Amino acid sequence: MPSSYKTQHLGLNSYIGTDKPKRTDFNSDNERIDAAVYEHTANGAIHVTAAEKQLWNAPFVLGSYTGDGTTPRTVALGFTPRAVLAAAVNASPVGATANGEVLIRSGLATSMGGSKGIEVTQNGFIVKNSAYMAPDGETPKLNVGGMVYVYLAVK
Repeated sequence: MPSSYKTQHLGLNSYIGTDKPKRTDFNSDNERIDAAVYEHTANGAIHVTAAEKQLWNAPFVLGSYTGDGTTPRTVALGFTPRAVLAAAVNASPVGATANGEVLIRSGLATSMGGSKGIEVTQNGFIVKNSAYMAPDGETPKLNVGGMVYVYLAVK
């Protein structure tokens, strides 16, 4: 005999002293519990994925590279950054030469664009290093041979 009362949410048996439960009553309750738990755990829209947890635990990457003088140069990160900030170590972010050339040693890039000499790519970012003064007088120097650069990449 099923119970005299049922639980509010899953309709499980709620026995009182005079009820005479049978095995089928317990089996029915177990099936309801199993279905409810499965429905909940299978719903990906309400649970955090492993990738989301990883992003929350490490929302950005700090790193460095040593310039090799090439242009363009790809710095691989293994993900597409939302934003990247790169700057030369022990050098001013922007410098000038006697002939009026502006040396750009730092940059910020996003998928929507950014400053001169740096771009976001699908797997990291690209930096540029020009040996010649650009027509506008601004010369990217984000990969000078032997110079160390640090970067912050936002996932």
